[in-house]
Amino acid sequence: MQPTPAPSRGVASRVAAAAVLGVALVVLAVWLTWRLPGARGVSAIAALAVSALAAAAAALAAPRVAGRARRAWLLLAVGAAIWSLGQAYRIAVELGRRDSTPSRVSAGLFIAATLVALVGLLQLPARRLDRGNLLRLGLDVLMVGTALGVAAWALVIAPGLARDGGAELAREYGVPYATAAVLTLTVAVLVAARAGGRWLLPVLLVCGGLALCAVGRLTMVGRLVRGDYAI
Repeated sequence: MQPTPAPSRGVASRVAAAAVLGVALVVLAVWLTWRLPGARGVSAIAALAVSALAAAAAALAAPRVAGRARRAWLLLAVGAAIWSLGQAYRIAVELGRRDSTPSRVSAGLFIAATLVALVGLLQLPARRLDRGNLLRLGLDVLMVGTALGVAAWALVIAPGLARDGGAELAREYGVPYATAAVLTLTVAVLVAARAGGRWLLPVLLVCGGLALCAVGRLTMVGRLVRGDYAI
């Protein structure tokens, strides 16, 4: 019976990196849940670190593939980098203010990052669909987008419109953020539904990450319009 070969250095390094990242996420979750000292700054810096890490990972993945897949990773890297710039601006300029309303600079960067990432998401490899399946998928996505849009308005935007300044916040920040989040969720559904083959897991992970980010944006929008949001 031959001995089992030892794992390669590459596998061992990836396992170690995943373990370190897992421990860091647990520590971060505990810190924010218990509101330990400096939780506000830790949250903002962690968001910057995650977006920068995503940009680096996508940029490293791009040279290993070709065609649409390379364009997809490059666009995802650019989107994550723009998001990092928006988060860095928030930390440098807005973190010390009592008013946690995003500035137009950071809001514009966040929305631009979302749009670039969505274009990249649509470039990811996917299974070919015949005309009938493509039509059914389009109708499903239309229903999902409509349902999400109605839910976002009813649950996120509308509750804060009655308060002083709520309508202005909704117009300047709430509606653009919510629209970007709904678009992200809808496109993520479309791309995930067409994923297959060796690209199934990477595409699902990217779609899942962007979907979670969109849900976080919707939560932020709701609190912002209601007046109880803090960075």
